[in-house]
Amino acid sequence: MDKKEFLENLEYYIEFLLFDRDEIFENDMISQYHIYREEIDKGLKVHRISDEKNVVLKEADNAYMRDIKKILPLWEQDGIYFLREKYKDVITKEMWYWWIDEIVKGEYPIEMIPDHLKKEVEQYYK
Repeated sequence: MDKKEFLENLEYYIEFLLFDRDEIFENDMISQYHIYREEIDKGLKVHRISDEKNVVLKEADNAYMRDIKKILPLWEQDGIYFLREKYKDVITKEMWYWWIDEIVKGEYPIEMIPDHLKKEVEQYYK
């Protein structure tokens, strides 16, 4: 992934989750945000972002987790579970954003949840 594409994915993810929360657009697209987050993770293996941008990314991740219960019904509708099963050799447990259904049930390994998200999801592990 080239840097331009990486930065576009990063900006799109952040912009939507933190700033552009139009209700119609949200319901249409939010179930796809795990894909953008996956692309960001791939890009972070090659490209660096500033400390400030990393803080904003973590804020966007937290916003994603706050919307988790709104996202899950859309996953069913959009066939996300089917995709996860189809690509199970590629979609690993380290990719927390593909496993939000297990997070809500408290079944996803808590130690695999990034530290910046643990406070947001602790309610599911009580």
